[in-house]
Amino acid sequence: MTTARYRTALDAARRELDELLARRGELDTRIAQLRQIVGTLAPLCGEPADLDLGLTEACRSVLRGSVALRAPDIRDRVRALGVDLSRYSNGLGAVHTVLKRLVEAGEANAYQGYDRRTFFCWKYPPRAVVAETGSASEPPKHRPAKRPKEGDRDERR
Repeated sequence: MTTARYRTALDAARRELDELLARRGELDTRIAQLRQIVGTLAPLCGEPADLDLGLTEACRSVLRGSVALRAPDIRDRVRALGVDLSRYSNGLGAVHTVLKRLVEAGEANAYQGYDRRTFFCWKYPPRAVVAETGSASEPPKHRPAKRPKEGDRDERR
C-alpha cells in the first residue's frame, strides 16, 4: 500500500470511530431512559423491575437519562430502579459517595445552584482524540488550540 492509501484508510477509520462513538452515546442515553421507565412502570403493574443494577451503575443510568438532579432526587430514582438502599446505613450518603467518585472520574459534573445546593449531571462522552504522527524521521504535527471568539468570553468577570 502507498502512503495515500494508508491516509485514506486512516481517515475512513476516524470517521467511522466518530460515528460509532456518537451512536454509543445516544444508545447509552436511551438505555438509561428505558431503565427509568421500566423501573417506574413495573411496580405499577405489580411486577419487580428486575434491572439487576448496582448502586454505581444505577446512579450512572439516572444521570444519563436526566438533565440535572440533586442527590436526594437521584436517590429516589435509584430506588425506583429497584436498587435496595436498605443495606446501607445511610442511603443518601452512599449515593453522595458514588456521585463524588463519578465527578472525580470525569463521568459527571457537579454544579452549585443559586441556593448553594449541588446539582449533578452526566458529562457526555468525549470524542476520540488521535495524535497524528508523521514518519519516524519527522516530528509529530501539532495543531494550535483554537482561541475563543470575542463573543465567547465570560461577561461575568
